[in-house]
Amino acid sequence: MRATVALAEARTALVERDLETAKQQLDLATVYAVTPELDAEVARVQRMVDYVELFWKAVSETLPKLEVGEEFTVNGFVGGVVEGRADMLVIRAQGRDREARCTRSPRRWR
Repeated sequence: MRATVALAEARTALVERDLETAKQQLDLATVYAVTPELDAEVARVQRMVDYVELFWKAVSETLPKLEVGEEFTVNGFVGGVVEGRADMLVIRAQGRDREARCTRSPRRWR
């Protein structure tokens, strides 16, 4: 039961882009996993953590390379890059600058 709860918490932390909490919960799940099925689930979540970590590493390496003024279209709306840093992207869309930080889930553009 404890392993299952820790695995669920690890998944939730991944959705919220909180890799440290995901890793902590995964460590707990590893300790409490007492069946082969739970061991397999821990391994699957560990792979997810690894993939998410690699994904955000690639994003943080790519954002600074974006060209300021570069335009793109999403769902019929044209936007442009205002600034790209390792931890944040600022775009201009619909007459407003909007920022998205890599460290938190963008439920809405700010």
